[in-house]
Amino acid sequence: MADYYMTFILTDSVMKKIDADEEDKEIVKRENVVKSDGSIPPEFVPFNAAYITGETDIFGKMCDYVKGDKNTVVVGGNTLVGAFAIPWEETYTVGNNFTAEHIFELIKEGSHRKQGVAMIEKIIVCKTKNDTDEIVNYFAEVNAAHGRPIKYAEQGVTETNYGDYSPPAASQAAEEDEYEAFLMQEAEFVHPPQRNYQNTV
Repeated sequence: MADYYMTFILTDSVMKKIDADEEDKEIVKRENVVKSDGSIPPEFVPFNAAYITGETDIFGKMCDYVKGDKNTVVVGGNTLVGAFAIPWEETYTVGNNFTAEHIFELIKEGSHRKQGVAMIEKIIVCKTKNDTDEIVNYFAEVNAAHGRPIKYAEQGVTETNYGDYSPPAASQAAEEDEYEAFLMQEAEFVHPPQRNYQNTV
């Protein structure tokens, strides 16, 4: 199994908040919300996951390794519980399903809810923090689907789902630090820590 710096698990689904005052989110297959012009309503965002080696989420869950390939990836690390480090590991495979807490499929015009699941349709693996063309192009496609201005990796990153991104020109080192911060921001967009995905297959 090859080692990677980060991975992105992309699904066939999008989600939106059911109520502004609740954590619950409605999950829908992307194909079911696409408009006739090919766009996606702006209230929906991708339902994905991301792991970056060496990063810890707000719950203290550290990602120590990313291994695998574009078909199956294994991620794992440790979570501090008091003074103890508890190991964790997740396996994601293209074609399998996963879900998260507070993710629901609405049925009967929204009056009933059941646990929602999404199918993993693509895995992106990145060897270094600068190996980002594939994920940047994915974000460009997301922006296009939501009617936002886009710029692909080969053109240079200038816009993201968070607005303008202009790397500083002071030095190469400063640019890399800024770009790493941008990647972390994008990772949180596709995988907020509170999702705490669980593999269901």
